[in-house]
Amino acid sequence: MKSMVIGKADQTVLILGNLNVGKTTIFNFLSRKTARVSNYAGTSVEIGRGRFREGGKIVELIDTPGINTINPESEDEILSRDLMLFERPQAAALVGDGKNLRRTLLLSLQVSEYQIPCVLNINMMDEAIQRGIKINRSLLSSLLGIDVTSTVATEGEGVPAFCRSLFNAQVPKSVVRYHEEIEKSIEEIRQVLAGSLSFMKNGIEKSFRAVGTLLLSGDKGIRKYVQEKLGRVILDQVNSIVKMTQRKFTRPLSVVISETRLKIANEIFGEVQSVDASPVAPWADRLGEWARRPLTGIPIALIILLAMYLFVGWFGAQFLVGLVEGKLFGNLIIPFCERLVSGFPVFIQNALVGKFGVISVGLTLALGIVLPVLVTFFFTFGILEDLGYIPRLSILLDRVLKKIGLNGKGVIPFILGINCVTMGVLTTRILDTKKEKFIATLLITGLPCAPLLAVMLALFAVVSFWVPIIVFGIIIVLKIATGMLLNKLVPGRKSDFIMDIPPIRLPRIKNVLIKTYNRTKWFVREAIPYFLGATFIIFLLDWIGGISFIQRIGSPIVKGLLGLPASATEMFIMSAIRREAGAAMLKQLFDAGGLDAIQLMVCLLVMTFLIPCLNTFLVTIKQHGWRTALVVLAIVIPYALLVGAALNWTCRLMGISF
Repeated sequence: MKSMVIGKADQTVLILGNLNVGKTTIFNFLSRKTARVSNYAGTSVEIGRGRFREGGKIVELIDTPGINTINPESEDEILSRDLMLFERPQAAALVGDGKNLRRTLLLSLQVSEYQIPCVLNINMMDEAIQRGIKINRSLLSSLLGIDVTSTVATEGEGVPAFCRSLFNAQVPKSVVRYHEEIEKSIEEIRQVLAGSLSFMKNGIEKSFRAVGTLLLSGDKGIRKYVQEKLGRVILDQVNSIVKMTQRKFTRPLSVVISETRLKIANEIFGEVQSVDASPVAPWADRLGEWARRPLTGIPIALIILLAMYLFVGWFGAQFLVGLVEGKLFGNLIIPFCERLVSGFPVFIQNALVGKFGVISVGLTLALGIVLPVLVTFFFTFGILEDLGYIPRLSILLDRVLKKIGLNGKGVIPFILGINCVTMGVLTTRILDTKKEKFIATLLITGLPCAPLLAVMLALFAVVSFWVPIIVFGIIIVLKIATGMLLNKLVPGRKSDFIMDIPPIRLPRIKNVLIKTYNRTKWFVREAIPYFLGATFIIFLLDWIGGISFIQRIGSPIVKGLLGLPASATEMFIMSAIRREAGAAMLKQLFDAGGLDAIQLMVCLLVMTFLIPCLNTFLVTIKQHGWRTALVVLAIVIPYALLVGAALNWTCRLMGISF
């Protein structure tokens, strides 16, 4: 198999599967250098596309987000439905977890109704075997009517056989038979729709069972499609069939349909899987249970946070930053650049290595301060991901998050928001209701992202231990209080918390290093231009006297209300363009003795709660529209200033110092 492939694809394959089954691992293994990630048209959902060559033919893979069902609730599930229904790929590859075959079977029964050629691949078989699980693949293949392969994707084991099976994809057997009244209604719906050319377009008529069950289950997206393409009269006929059918059942049709599928999935599961049970649970299972129980989970979470603080805060923020910023940039790069441009005009010298030079400030901030700490943060975050700890943290915090209008699923956007606020806002799409998405977006925009957190850790290492306690304490208390208030004020419903729990597994250092490299590469590619651009804007403003003008205009707020020096204005300007640039400038200002401990706390809180960086603001517009984005700004700006002012005046009036 070759990674670089050029030409028209001979086969387009949609990769489907539940969360945490290794779909993307298989996708990355096969597509390698050809892989690219982009937003699917008209949505905020990211899908991966890549190619590989097998047997002289080119296969294009489409990697979709993990889903629990194709009865759409979330944007990810809607995307999977639309791809199968309206784009109809040449084949679909279902990827499942060998330890959780039942849920894979349930999803496969839904996919079978779309009548798309399929293959089934059972991944993570090494972990299944460790648990004594045996799966009769030949019997499963016979029952479903499709090829069934098995892999250990992290090792590449079984992947070649999976690739070959893609060219043998077959339409699955229709093994699900619903109640006779539902079967009758599906046929009636097909007859109503069949006369329309729009229904026949792109072969959608082949998925009539899927369309029928979706309409009977109350899928709003399909109802909207029927009305737009076929007209209100056709929709009224369909609605009449649905209503008449519902009268014959005491429970919602969606429940009856789901229970029928589950019954068939359980029957197949019982036939093809057996377990040699071990009397003692593996250590990983016990650790996984401890991590999600409050009595043991909270100490485990605190230990993990302490370990992260020591590794990122000491090794990254002190040792690596001192090495890169102090010795490499301070003693070598900047003096060399100063000698190099000494003969150039003063404007160019100042633009490159002056007070706001793109090298002396922009590049030094990005590569000398932020990058070393980010590398250590990304490494520890990758370990937690591969360990399988994050879903358990979701369960542990579910009760707390319910108080602020969310549920355990909200942990994921928050954790990714600490990594990158922009990424956190993007992943609010996994939440099910508009209320949850708005609350999460508003709270995430006031989180300290990884670069800001990195600078925080570097600063906290050299100040009183009360400083981080106060700063983090205020952030946590205000987040909870704000969330509880929003939960009461924002109208809308809450969703149920359903989350798949991957097993606790030892992280593979190679995988963690690859993730760290890719995220670091993203930072270098995406963030450094913002650092350099922001620094150059500050330089130009300073050159034409703009900084002095802004300082005078903002003096009543910056100096009077917040008790900060005028130079803090430059830091806030850079923070609005790119938050980590402002954070790194804050460290330089503190290291130079320009701030005391109270002013440092005020700056950190204002920067945490204040205007999100430009990227985050644009993503908020894309996700939720201009109105929501402006509402968020209208809330966070005065909120941040009030928090900073309250801390400043409280400490000054009470004579508190550190």
